[in-house]
Amino acid sequence: MRYPLGLLAAYAVLSGEPEWQKLYELALEGSSEAPDIYHLIMSPRDGASSPWDGASSPWDGASSPRDYASSLDADLKRGRYTFFQETGQLSSVRKLRDGDSVLLHICSGPTDGGHYHEDKGSIIIEAGGEPLAFDRGITDYHHPETSLMGMASRHNLVYPVSPDGRIIRQPRDSAGGKLTSSVRTDDILLACSDNRDAWETGVFSENYRRLFSPLPNLILIDDELTMPHPAGVHFRINTSLPVSARESEAEVQGQRYHL
Repeated sequence: MRYPLGLLAAYAVLSGEPEWQKLYELALEGSSEAPDIYHLIMSPRDGASSPWDGASSPWDGASSPRDYASSLDADLKRGRYTFFQETGQLSSVRKLRDGDSVLLHICSGPTDGGHYHEDKGSIIIEAGGEPLAFDRGITDYHHPETSLMGMASRHNLVYPVSPDGRIIRQPRDSAGGKLTSSVRTDDILLACSDNRDAWETGVFSENYRRLFSPLPNLILIDDELTMPHPAGVHFRINTSLPVSARESEAEVQGQRYHL
């Protein structure tokens, strides 16, 4: 029986057991397949035994995922700002005074009907490594809620509520969203996502989500909406942490930080 190289590489890295690494290397030596993206990322091979030199390493010059993870951890502690305008992804990591960091990520970008989630305009917030507002990701494909996990109603965005209770979607044939701008200067972060065309036709004539964060622990979100047929909207946050609600406000209660 032959196992996919990516699967063997994943077991080798995640388990740390030398038997899996040996099995992976034996399979790699006996394989005529070109390296695919999965075991390029997960490959446990180190140093001189690596089939990729530093210039072509998939880990930004590191010889292994473990080395890359260590360098990435140090990089994140210093702070990081990554803005991919074409794909519509923005990530910012900024330090707090106590040495912890805050991650702020916004999802936007064009829709790929072959594989996508309805997350245009959604945000992700972590503080001190604790997810205050997370992305649900996906379950096992045999799970009964698999088809629900990627819906717009399961993301951290402004969700329009249909008067008849119908689920409103960001359909796979939509144009998607667009990160129109983003600037970071010192600790100040500004960003804007135009999400109008991500939704069903006629739901919004305008849908802008603007982020203004003058400090890592202060994030202001301004949603500018125009609806041809006015309806209610929900400001949705997904979290596994306790939440307290009071009239027009709610608080996500983490162990060390609150949202």
